[in-house]
Amino acid sequence: MSAAAKVTLAGSILFTITSVAAVHWQHIKERERMHEGVLRDEERLAAKQRQDENARDLAAQQALERELRAQQEMESDTTMPAAAINAPMVIATPTSEPSAPASSTSGRSWWKFW
Repeated sequence: MSAAAKVTLAGSILFTITSVAAVHWQHIKERERMHEGVLRDEERLAAKQRQDENARDLAAQQALERELRAQQEMESDTTMPAAAINAPMVIATPTSEPSAPASSTSGRSWWKFW
């Protein structure tokens, strides 16, 4: 076998090994990138689920707050003192304008501000 043939054979073998190694390396990198995409999708789905859960928690808290506020309003409306409930209702209607207090300089009656 001549020297030129040996160099050509060695170059062909080297080229083939390099090509196979490069294709194998590209395949490994592509598989890693695809796996990273799956991980990103899982993270995105987990974030979306957390966001949905937070929205549900917020809605539940708002509903509870409305319910508690309504309950407090009902309790404050129904907790009047017994004397106020049993006391007769008196409506005063002024027949004439009362005189202004001595310290007032404006000349307006005190009851107009009520």
